[in-house]
Amino acid sequence: MSDGYDVGDWRIPTLAVAEGDGFTVALVEVVNPSTGAVVPLAAATSDGGKTWEAAPYELTVSGEWVERWTVTGSGAGKQRFVLAVAPDPAAVLPGVRVYATTTDYADQLRVAPPAGTRGRLVDASRLVEEATMHALYDVDGDGMPTDAAVLAAFKAATVAAADNLRKNGDQGDAANWATLSIGSLSMTRAAGATGPQPAAVRIGDNARRILQLAGLLGQPGSGQPRDALGW
Repeated sequence: MSDGYDVGDWRIPTLAVAEGDGFTVALVEVVNPSTGAVVPLAAATSDGGKTWEAAPYELTVSGEWVERWTVTGSGAGKQRFVLAVAPDPAAVLPGVRVYATTTDYADQLRVAPPAGTRGRLVDASRLVEEATMHALYDVDGDGMPTDAAVLAAFKAATVAAADNLRKNGDQGDAANWATLSIGSLSMTRAAGATGPQPAAVRIGDNARRILQLAGLLGQPGSGQPRDALGW
């Protein structure tokens, strides 16, 4: 588990009341970040009012959950806890094609996948699709390549692009380029300029090389695998 929380984790709200005693009463309510619903939870103490624990609850959606405690009697006051909850790392986004898994990442780069690899593979898959938008290749009903060589190239390029995003973030591996040429595409950028880079830059040199060798970066009709349109 990461340092934060993921969807599906369970949480047991707890509160320490330094001045708590037998006259202390603590109540807690939880705010759902998606619906705004406020749910009160029963809380109890086992040490005479100094430590309070509420019933466990499941973090069912991502976002910022809020626990609001209200203490009356000895040690009266209010305290709030904000919990950052990330999406379920194993969840598959509907309609999103991802061409490599964290296993592919580890096997190709010979390293353990760092935190955030799943998300970077999703972003990298989009970059690969953008880079190959002019390529022609057969796909199945989900839009995935059916040719084994094309699928292997997509997988390897996605891993390479994800690793590039890890190393360089949104800037790509050419953050300081002034003029960059990729095939017939030429881009110029002022020295020292900042901000998001074009997909052709963010994908990284290694991923571009993989797609180039597979014949997936040219224009339609230049020898790429053909799609189901019958070209």
